Amino acid sequence: MLALSDYVKHGKRNLFIAVQMALLFFVLIVMSATLYDEFRLYQPIQSFENRQGILYRNTSAHSEQPGRLLEGVKNIDHVLTYGVTGFYQKENTVYYPAAIYDETLLRTFRPNLSEGNWFEENADVLQVVISQNAHGWKTGDVISLEYTDANQKERTLQAKVIGILQEGATVFGRELGQSDDFHQDYRDLYATYRFEQEQNTLLMFSREQIESWEVPVDYNSTYLISYREGTSNSLVSENKRQILANGEKLSISQGDISFVSLEDFMASTKKELGRNVMMVLPVMLCILLVTLISLITVCTLNMRESYRQNAVFYLLGLDWKKSGTFAVIQSGFTLLLALVFSLLFLNFVYLLNLEDFFHVAIHMETILVVALCALFLFLISLVIPAVMVRKKQPVDVLRQERM
Repeated sequence: MLALSDYVKHGKRNLFIAVQMALLFFVLIVMSATLYDEFRLYQPIQSFENRQGILYRNTSAHSEQPGRLLEGVKNIDHVLTYGVTGFYQKENTVYYPAAIYDETLLRTFRPNLSEGNWFEENADVLQVVISQNAHGWKTGDVISLEYTDANQKERTLQAKVIGILQEGATVFGRELGQSDDFHQDYRDLYATYRFEQEQNTLLMFSREQIESWEVPVDYNSTYLISYREGTSNSLVSENKRQILANGEKLSISQGDISFVSLEDFMASTKKELGRNVMMVLPVMLCILLVTLISLITVCTLNMRESYRQNAVFYLLGLDWKKSGTFAVIQSGFTLLLALVFSLLFLNFVYLLNLEDFFHVAIHMETILVVALCALFLFLISLVIPAVMVRKKQPVDVLRQERM
């Protein structure tokens, strides 16, 4: 009760630092979430770092003959690509575009979901993740989809909805939604999908699962290719000519095909990631520094004004060195208030629909950043009273009061 009474006594000052710490936590959440999302886009291509290879892009209409583009291409070590196909429902006369991802992409990249889960391995049923939709489909529903197989035979499959994309989610596959101009870096691999704009429900399937249904899938749009170590430049050039020749067989015009060297692509990617970090990091450090200065000032003033009270408690038998215990309790109150205020700020963002201005997402990494910052500030607020108590003796305090 004594600690609480002393805390209320310095209420305005403590409230000020609590609000300032809450703003710091809010900024940390927003900025760490932004960086998290950027580095999340880097995950699928991380294994291509320091490798020789090419990025192939085809901007023409998709071919219906999957997997033939790389026939005859030599010394391939790893390929990152995705497939596209489509389904329909006769009763709705609606076409549904679909993205097909292999195990590597499913493991290394997960778009933001508004509900449900991402793909599970060894599932007993055909799984599908869908975008927002006009049919009222939700997690757990089983939907029927029709398609024409490679033999021009009409077939139907049933898939269980396991997750629903967040509106405006970033998806792997530039052609699947809205995208910017080419940047020659990792951003070229992604698009933003908004059902409100596309007016089509996007479907996502596991390549391993969908292949068993003999669904025609096109993989001729984007390939990130790495070669085995020691591949000569002449073989790289030969492989490009082979890809162009294969493209002609698939009715893909050479004018619609472009190549970017993997080395240049990854260098541009690292440069863009570094730029994003340098846009965020100085702001975070400046806010942390201002909060730290304010915290030190408030702790110092509170402790100085509590000297006389602590000296009286000393005369009543309280160990002088333990008088800093009040500061520990008060620091805990301030930290708790700051966390509550930061949660209120987050709720205001959601209630006022400000997500377009403040990117708020709670991840384990975000929680860890905020927790470490809170712990650091808490330790600082403990150290200051402890140092001040050691430098001051109760006899000196009482003597100054008498003077």
